[in-house]
Amino acid sequence: MQNINLPLIAFMAIGLVNLVIFLLIIRRARFDRALEISLICLTLCCLLLIFLQGIAFSNLNKYFQLELLQRLSLYVIALATILLLLLTFHFLRVSPQNWIWWIVSVFWLLGSIALFENITNLPNIIFQTQNWFITRVNAALASLIAGWGVFMSYSILLLISNYRHAVHPLHRNRLKFWSIVLAAYTTGSIFLFFRQPIIGIFFFTTGIVTMVYSSLTLHLPDIRQIARRSVSLVTSLVLAVLLYSIVIWILLAINLNLSGITSTLIAIGAGFAIALLVNPILNTIQRIVHRALAGDYHDTNELLSVYSKSISNILDLNRLAGTITSLVADAVESKHVSLLLVNKSLDEDKFTLLQVNDESAAERITVIGELSSNSPIAMAINRERLPLTQYDIDLAQKYKGATHLEKQLLTSLQMDVFIPIYVQDRWIGIIALGPKTSGDRYFKQELDTLVSI
Repeated sequence: MQNINLPLIAFMAIGLVNLVIFLLIIRRARFDRALEISLICLTLCCLLLIFLQGIAFSNLNKYFQLELLQRLSLYVIALATILLLLLTFHFLRVSPQNWIWWIVSVFWLLGSIALFENITNLPNIIFQTQNWFITRVNAALASLIAGWGVFMSYSILLLISNYRHAVHPLHRNRLKFWSIVLAAYTTGSIFLFFRQPIIGIFFFTTGIVTMVYSSLTLHLPDIRQIARRSVSLVTSLVLAVLLYSIVIWILLAINLNLSGITSTLIAIGAGFAIALLVNPILNTIQRIVHRALAGDYHDTNELLSVYSKSISNILDLNRLAGTITSLVADAVESKHVSLLLVNKSLDEDKFTLLQVNDESAAERITVIGELSSNSPIAMAINRERLPLTQYDIDLAQKYKGATHLEKQLLTSLQMDVFIPIYVQDRWIGIIALGPKTSGDRYFKQELDTLVSI
């Protein structure tokens, strides 16, 4: 019976995943040509790595030198590192103003290849003293790894800098996905450097899958919420196993001491103990763990009741604004909330935004700025009547047509969410929510509640 070539099968499976990713990029990344080309090139690099490493485990290895395959793999890793830096610039929306980086990258890649392939006919030992020497191959390998370290460090520093300056939790969540990309690529490269191709290419593919998903998906899952639920699930599972083990241990001890009790009675007793004692205790512990990780739960009906009672007899606009912003801030744990009025000028065809200040402010109303009625932002709020996030304004394709001044108008408010207010099908205002004190995003249930009031 012929032996099964498991490494080759693994390479073929990973290659199939990368091929699917390649087709997905061609289909979905057409809205951004630069992004499409960069993702395609990086995916092709991974496919080429799989091909080069797969040859070593196939019957074709007798036609190639193993050292040549390893060198070609190193060149592909170097090229992928440059492409990853380019994609990091693109993902972070940072313009590479200093072209010296790109000149250095080309010089580094071509120089390392020239040194490896000995294009200039250098001797095998390029430097020697009485005690030690440096070979050409080791110098080339050191140059390639050092350059890889510099480019990866620069990508990581760019990500850290952007994360520190990111104010909105949705932006921070997006950057966390890119941290997974950089971590997976770094880990995969290290394994490939130490000639562990299957593990290395697995991490490479993990990075590419995360990269493509985070680049082509606007509304990403909340990593913080996933981590909380995972910790809650694991904690509950450990506690459940512990409690069930204690009950079983106690019943077994009783069975050993009382020989007259049959196994059927033991099973019935275990069922009653679990139903009457363990399950209620476990449910209570689960609620405590969930509350500790996810925070307090806000009753929607209670919020609606307090809101309607608080504003029912208020006639002064500034007092009303103070009451509304205070209630909403307490309900969703927001750092600050503002009430904006919208005044549409029919002759000039624009919307004027006015901020209503509380009673302690010197000015009762402050003019914030104007939005054109043809602006994608104004049209979306006026027609869709849904909460609009600053994250969508910054990244969504449909808001690219908005002018820089209009985007800057809303960005300057330093708010996370803008909830439109309507009276008789007419857009009259906005409730603007700032960041939460907990650093969390605003979830759909919270926004739906605020829209309803």
